[in-house]
Amino acid sequence: MDISDRLRWLDGKSYTNDDGEPRHLRLLPPLTPAQIDQLAAGLPCPLPDDIRRALLFSAGLSGTEHVDDTVDLSGLSQSGQWLEEFSPHAVSIACDGCGNSWSLDLWPQSREWGPVFYISHDPPVVVFQCATIEKFLEQLVRQPKESDLGN
Repeated sequence: MDISDRLRWLDGKSYTNDDGEPRHLRLLPPLTPAQIDQLAAGLPCPLPDDIRRALLFSAGLSGTEHVDDTVDLSGLSQSGQWLEEFSPHAVSIACDGCGNSWSLDLWPQSREWGPVFYISHDPPVVVFQCATIEKFLEQLVRQPKESDLGN
């Protein structure tokens, strides 16, 4: 399942979080081709084809738990924290509302949209979260079985 398929499957799903509160997942609007080209021009590496297709379908997901509601695959709407010394080309894809973020670590040799790191400001630490954005989405919504989700 590629990232567009995963987003399509998650759109409109409802689940109950660990606190017993209902959560409703919704797709963000897609980016325009011009926005995608602008994003790609600022990257140190080629924009992966699967991410380009996903951004044309949807820029991300809202209604997620553990982050400040939104995962933005492009990083355009996030203003998260990262360390320039750690990753000069970090793309913040989610924030937790407390000044911490999940960011992609992109380099000229990167071929996937990742790895994803959790970057905390207090205490100042950087933690490897997962290797790809697909894994991040799986972890974020704990990839519940379809039978566990209602519509």
